[in-house]
Amino acid sequence: WVVVTSADAANLLAHEWNRAQRPPLTVACVGKATADALAAHGIAADFVPSKATAKVLAAELPADGPTSVLYPCSALAADTLCEALESRGFTTERLEAYTVEPAPWDAAEEELARAARVVTFASPSAARVWCERVGTAAGAVCIGETSGREAEQLGFARVVYPDSPGIDAWADAVEAYCSRTEAADPS
Repeated sequence: WVVVTSADAANLLAHEWNRAQRPPLTVACVGKATADALAAHGIAADFVPSKATAKVLAAELPADGPTSVLYPCSALAADTLCEALESRGFTTERLEAYTVEPAPWDAAEEELARAARVVTFASPSAARVWCERVGTAAGAVCIGETSGREAEQLGFARVVYPDSPGIDAWADAVEAYCSRTEAADPS
């Protein structure tokens, strides 16, 4: 298996797959958005779990086929996936293929950030950077449980995330959060 858990990893895999003249792959994606990112490059996902988290992917990945896993990921990715797969008898190779760096902020951007009443996070690392730069006074609406749990551990004032991760559910969560916030304080 090649297990892909982000759009960045999907794009990197597609690039290298094309360079290698498109050899056969057996691919698992963490969720629909990642599978769609691969499909845009002509790579079909062979497996997508019932819920878009590394924990569920590791629990549901079929063990009746290949039992070795290549996991191209960010250097910042947690070990959740590899540990859970190894506990099921899979052999994993974590390939730290990229990393993410915080974007620089100027003084005006930092001032805007400090004034925010709600912030959205698509990754635990984004929540950590926000916390380091401006604190945790804002409410946090996260794409899924993994980012949400990180925001909770960091101490954000209020944290919400959809039961099933994904862009559409995240957008709905942002809309619901903002509607509740405006109803409570229309100023």
